[in-house]
Amino acid sequence: MNLKYIQTTSMFILMLSACSQDDMTVSDIEIHKSGFEATDHESFTTGALIEQDGWFAYLDANEEAASVSNDMAKLGKNSLKIDGSKVKQHPYGVVGGFYGRKLNYDPLQSKTPIIELSADLNLLGDDVGNNQCDGGIALILDGDIYIGVGATADDVVRFFFANQNGVEAFGPIYQTGEWANIRAVFDFENKMVKGYINDEFIAQIPFTKNTPETVTAVGMMMVAGPNKENISPTDMTGVTSYVDNLTVSAHTRIK
Repeated sequence: MNLKYIQTTSMFILMLSACSQDDMTVSDIEIHKSGFEATDHESFTTGALIEQDGWFAYLDANEEAASVSNDMAKLGKNSLKIDGSKVKQHPYGVVGGFYGRKLNYDPLQSKTPIIELSADLNLLGDDVGNNQCDGGIALILDGDIYIGVGATADDVVRFFFANQNGVEAFGPIYQTGEWANIRAVFDFENKMVKGYINDEFIAQIPFTKNTPETVTAVGMMMVAGPNKENISPTDMTGVTSYVDNLTVSAHTRIK
């Protein structure tokens, strides 16, 4: 993913306002969990995502691109789907869809300074990483870290991990059309985040400067950047993202 174009979304993320490979968090509190299912614990129905369980589209843009779908799922029957053919120009000046759900949790006051964000992602489309679409799908937590899979500057689709101050890291190549588990472990005491893909530790990077000390929202975005001829915006038709098993949890420590 062309990260310089992601920086234009920082206002959105602020409004919405991750340990070695063997590290594990001590589970304490489940802040939020979405499998996008119709069960005793969830009440999602297939169709438009917006307004279900408090989900919204920032600036009410590209609402129709996000839906609860039974096309494919990692677990259960449903997942969240973002249809690139319906992702149009956003007020930020990029082709992108930005979706969030408000939360309200204080990690330090609650004495659970470790916050874990995870989900299963699937990015489909022959146009990802070629001359037409330099983009991908990412999770976000309170304007701080982008973590996901997408096209990078070398036109390879891979895991990426970045903050808003230009600190970034990249992981293994991602095969489009396959499910990948993305996980970030935020340490609110030390202001550091560790990133993983399929439980493989990738990197540790600092929080974005002036990141709020509370968890106010979780979000996701699918964004396209300019193509090789620097023509912007690009068309995301033929690119589709799926998100399943989205979880935000709080922990007292990492063991």
